[in-house]
Amino acid sequence: MKLVCFAVGSLAAVACSSPSTQKTGADPVPAQRGEQLRSQQNQVAAAGTKTAPAQATKPVAPPPDAGPPPPPPITAPPADQVMAEVDEKDVAKGKWWKFGGTYFRVWGTTATGSQPKSVCVSHDGKRVYVTNTGYHDHHNVSRFDPITLKEEAYDKFPGNAIESMVSPDDSVVWVSNFYHKEVLELDGESLEVKRRFSVQGMPKHFDITPDHKTLWISNWASGTTSIVDLASGKAVEHVEVGKQPRGTAVLNSGKKVYVTNFGSHSVSVIDAATHKVIKNIETNCRAPRHADVTADDTVLVTCYGGHELLVIDSDKDEIVRRLDVGDGPKTVEISKDQRFAYTADYRGGTMSMVDLKTWEVLIVPLPTVKTSGLAVTDDDRRIYATGWSARNLMVIERLMPGDQPVAEHGPMRAGKHCWQMPKSDCSKYP
Repeated sequence: MKLVCFAVGSLAAVACSSPSTQKTGADPVPAQRGEQLRSQQNQVAAAGTKTAPAQATKPVAPPPDAGPPPPPPITAPPADQVMAEVDEKDVAKGKWWKFGGTYFRVWGTTATGSQPKSVCVSHDGKRVYVTNTGYHDHHNVSRFDPITLKEEAYDKFPGNAIESMVSPDDSVVWVSNFYHKEVLELDGESLEVKRRFSVQGMPKHFDITPDHKTLWISNWASGTTSIVDLASGKAVEHVEVGKQPRGTAVLNSGKKVYVTNFGSHSVSVIDAATHKVIKNIETNCRAPRHADVTADDTVLVTCYGGHELLVIDSDKDEIVRRLDVGDGPKTVEISKDQRFAYTADYRGGTMSMVDLKTWEVLIVPLPTVKTSGLAVTDDDRRIYATGWSARNLMVIERLMPGDQPVAEHGPMRAGKHCWQMPKSDCSKYP
């Protein structure tokens, strides 16, 4: 029996589900699901559980060429260090969301360019980048100040910017150029184009290997995933996968690459050493779109055509759990401390938070229309999200142990709505 609870605060509806009985059947029609959400009444308690903090260990220097150190183990923030910092009246009003032993809220919003898709943040937290997919040949990528939320720089190049990623050393930003069969390398400060990596038709999402030497880039129109050597800037091979490949995720072990095939409703598993597809996982969900990997190499995949988040065991390459999240989940991002996963729910205009210890889900409303991109800062204190039709960038604050809430950066509202007709470019960038 599935536990679902809803609340209506000052912003909108929230929902949570228990991990014991996950969804396995077909998705309900989006309109029916929206009507169900609107029909529910007040009150939800989503308080987390208190767990002991992780014990510090003495760092050990890695051997040469070992790649980056592994992420920290899954830990939960001590609830008693956090809960006293927030007025419970504000929680009741919906200004804060209590979940997983801590609190979250929308800290601020700002306007972006047309159809903001991807957002990424530098590892030092000082630069935030947004791709303005709706702009063709101009204002493709914007850089924002995280304190003032003001645009500080932008770049223009022929084409449309889709997905983005900051390099491990923060020096450059990689951006997929949809119509020009290339991924661009931009200077992290000036946003000027430094290099161009030629791939195949309509590149979208990509990921970097743990040794930071290779990019795996999925090409929407070609049905391939390109392997680009970063030293030479050349594609060494193109691996055939499914129809309309999109999400791309490399395991922390570096042994496998997972590609979500939007049009084939499957996930291709590639052996990173041989560059061969070793398995195609049938997802039984409509349009698997994006993927991310936990520290223990569990793969999370969004089902854009429904409202599921799939959990894949990378040892068996099997789906072991299906979580019910918000409508039309696009992007999934995992917190750096491995405590939560977040999804950007496109049709719901929401963000779902998943407790990776209990698998509980909380769906929270955002001041936007069509949530699209997500990024998490290295200190886990901020989640950035973009609103496709609202043309806005949102900052969701997560309180860490001992943090004091700071003043909000208003106003808390969506940007200028940009409603697209069905035949417009809006339908071209799922």
